[in-house]
Amino acid sequence: MNKEQIDDALTYKIIGCAMKVHSTLGNGFQEVMYQRALAIEMKKMNWIL
Repeated sequence: MNKEQIDDALTYKIIGCAMKVHSTLGNGFQEVMYQRALAIEMKKMNWIL
């Protein structure tokens, strides 16, 4: 797997997490709420500590 393929796969996963957060929360929240929800989603995927 080359760097471009790795970047594409990572981008796909990040966008997937962001879409899941947005579809769950919807519109109208402050940015910090989306940031926190995205961090939680990424923790579920074991991407961050």
